Amino acid sequence: MAKSSASWVLANDLAGLQEVVSGLSGTVDLKRAFILTLNGQVLASTRTDEINLFISDPISLGLLKSVPDKHILADQHNMIDVAVPVMAGNRHVGWARVALTRDSANTDLRRLTPIWLGFALIAVLLVVLVALALTRGLLKRLNHLMAVTSEVGRGHHEVRANIPREDEVDVLARDFNRMLDALAHEKALLRGVIDSTPDLIFFKDLNGAYLGCNQAFVQYAGRPESELIGKTDSLDHETTESFRDKDRIMLETGHAVSNEEWIIYPDGRRTLLDTLKTPFRGADGKILGLVGISRDITERKANEVKIQRLSRFYAALSHCNEAIVRCTSEEQLFRQTCRAAVQFGELKMAWIGLVNPDSRIVSPVASFGNGADAYLAGIEISADGDSPFGHGPTGTAIRENQPFWCQDFQHDPVAAKWHERGAHLDFLASAALPLFHNGVAIGAFTLYADEVNAFDEDVRKLLVEMAADISYALDNFAREAARKQAEEHIQWLAHFDVLTGLPNRALFTDRINHAISMAQRTHTPLAVLFLDLDQFKNINDTLGHRIGDQLLIEVAKRLKSAVRDEDTVSRQGGDEFILVLPGADANGAAHVAKKLLAVVAQSCQIEQHELVVTPSIGITIYPNDGEDLEALSQRADVAMYRAKQEGRNKYCFYTPEMQARSARNLQLENALRRALERDQLRLHYQPQVSLEDGRIIGTEALLRWQHPELGTISPAEFIPIAEDSGLILPIGEWVLRTAVGQMKTWMNAGLPPMVVAVNLSSVQFRHHNLPELVTQILDEMKLPPQYLELELTEGVAMADPLGAIAVMDDLHERGIRMSIDDFGTGYSSLSYLKRFQVYKLKIDQSFVHDISEDPEDRAIVSAIISLASGLGMQTIAEGVETEGQLAFLREKGCNEVQGYYFSKPLPAEQFKAFVRGKNG
Repeated sequence: MAKSSASWVLANDLAGLQEVVSGLSGTVDLKRAFILTLNGQVLASTRTDEINLFISDPISLGLLKSVPDKHILADQHNMIDVAVPVMAGNRHVGWARVALTRDSANTDLRRLTPIWLGFALIAVLLVVLVALALTRGLLKRLNHLMAVTSEVGRGHHEVRANIPREDEVDVLARDFNRMLDALAHEKALLRGVIDSTPDLIFFKDLNGAYLGCNQAFVQYAGRPESELIGKTDSLDHETTESFRDKDRIMLETGHAVSNEEWIIYPDGRRTLLDTLKTPFRGADGKILGLVGISRDITERKANEVKIQRLSRFYAALSHCNEAIVRCTSEEQLFRQTCRAAVQFGELKMAWIGLVNPDSRIVSPVASFGNGADAYLAGIEISADGDSPFGHGPTGTAIRENQPFWCQDFQHDPVAAKWHERGAHLDFLASAALPLFHNGVAIGAFTLYADEVNAFDEDVRKLLVEMAADISYALDNFAREAARKQAEEHIQWLAHFDVLTGLPNRALFTDRINHAISMAQRTHTPLAVLFLDLDQFKNINDTLGHRIGDQLLIEVAKRLKSAVRDEDTVSRQGGDEFILVLPGADANGAAHVAKKLLAVVAQSCQIEQHELVVTPSIGITIYPNDGEDLEALSQRADVAMYRAKQEGRNKYCFYTPEMQARSARNLQLENALRRALERDQLRLHYQPQVSLEDGRIIGTEALLRWQHPELGTISPAEFIPIAEDSGLILPIGEWVLRTAVGQMKTWMNAGLPPMVVAVNLSSVQFRHHNLPELVTQILDEMKLPPQYLELELTEGVAMADPLGAIAVMDDLHERGIRMSIDDFGTGYSSLSYLKRFQVYKLKIDQSFVHDISEDPEDRAIVSAIISLASGLGMQTIAEGVETEGQLAFLREKGCNEVQGYYFSKPLPAEQFKAFVRGKNG
């Protein structure tokens, strides 16, 4: 036994253990002996046929579930079966089981002692074997884990430890792998965030060598990050030294530094960056390097400059208009206009020149600014295209009847003859705007700036407006100058409109028939434009026909000034004008229509009234749309009404489907006349929510029309028809009565009191008995007036401010509250707004829709809320659909909101259920 034990220890394997156990097989009284693992496998046995098998007898299976202690499994008169645990330290690793015979020959327990000692030795040896096996496996896996750690330390972060089993080392390896996975995820997340930002981000060590950067910096550097790491800045010497000096100062002081710097991308793009550099430190607090973040502020800086420049020109325009009002002569107006342009627009110089109608020479008549006298002394400028001095900015603007923008005066060939004059005066850009008198360019307003590209689009618009105002003033100066002989006047009356001086219907008929005849012979096109002023009736109704007539005269002049001499502009009557453009195709007609829209829409000062009127224009083209005057004019009229239906202040070409649309409008008008009596109209209600506590405090009544044959008809389609046909008055009364009655019904049913808002059309608001009608309906329904709110659009209120004030005062005295709907979409005068008896401004949904992304919309909404608060008014925002919109409005102090974020417009019963559910 000692021999076999020694061989097993030397062998240090299971074969040695089996040799020891097999050596006991000849021991007296030993019936059976074997070693078990905890999972029931036989490691060694006196019976060689059961080695490596798994036991299945009930006694052994029960033993596996027993606590690690000595057990007597069987104690009979002829045998004893015992089991002892095999322990490795405090760890239970298996069982040793021995069965002995018991008879008269071996009842002396002393004879059993060698056997017990043998098994004790086996148990010890088994413990040694287990310990060695555990130690060898433990060391192997610990070495593997150490190797993985070393690989990770060398930067191979993708390496992971193997996990073959479940013990303490494997738990440690799994935790280590999880740690590596978490670090890899965090690194990828951080890298993704850094690379996704448009700002340039970079890291440097103490020597100025790059440690890393993001993709935005790679684009600037023009090299991949791998080529930048370890390298220092390699720009031109001056720039490199500047960067290094700034980095050194920052690292020495330990304070972050910020500066603006121009850089050039590999594609040549020049960009202004706002760069922030700050040190980063190690765990011990020592500075290890710096991190830099550079943001592109090129556009922001350009916008700041643009806004400043635009503000200056607004000031110049304002003072120019003041001069127009004050001045009584051309000389005075010219002189003050030049002064205003230079002093308030911060230009270098401005001058006005008039053209000699015969020689076409342009002579200065007024100037102001730096070097004006020296520059203009003996200057040669002509409006004649054949003259060598006729192709500069001023001459070209006069000759071509349109502004000329010379954005680089010193390098533009058209200004070559005047380069030497302007070089020492810092004239780097110029603008020349023609000035008109009776539609003819009589001169030019020329300005000079000390920077290239000084006249951007917004500035150009202001200067064009300034020139137009000057031209308008010139027309006023000469309005009474022209007289005609009596015979000529009689002839004129026979062919021209008495009010506007335009060709009348008779002369127009002659001219268009002649033009059609010429078009037929020459096979050329011809355009007919039918123009009608939008809402002109309102001006006559509120200001009187005398003001309306003066406005028509002004519009006629503008129309005439916008077309060629061979074109004809005729007034057909009222506020309708018709134009014929010989030789004009669709493109030419569209071009003229755009000009007409622009000139008519300019503000018009008539006595103490500043009026703005817009036109709607219909266009037909000969011969496609008709071959005679009747067809062309009738279809142009149809197209003009389409333009009005699509929002007014636009032009529209005739198309065949317009006839179908006209038929549709007629069908809707006839159906609308019976809609009330046939109970086809319904009201839906959209809740209005308080931002203070989230309660529903009101509702807006919205009209719906469900026709049995035509289906659901949009209010945007039938409301204009109702207004044009006069049906809006009975429909509006029905809406008001129904909404008030419904509110009273809800209150009687136990709903909390709230305000119902009803929209008023312009026709309703201007009706003389509106206050009495509202009071009558409230009395009939027994609804207190504080629960009714009337909404009036900003445009309707401003169409006749004084009339609106009178109606609002009357309603206010009756206890009826009013609000301004779609605020911000019109042109409110603050002086009138503060006089309006309104308690709420409704912010139009067009501003609410993009307030989460559009800074301009955010600024407008904030301004409206601030304005309302300053005037003691409430604000409500419509069209709220997102949480972001709601959060912004709440932050800015908006009082109430409505929109699909809370609910779509609901029928009465559904609205009642919604309120009960919302307010509890």
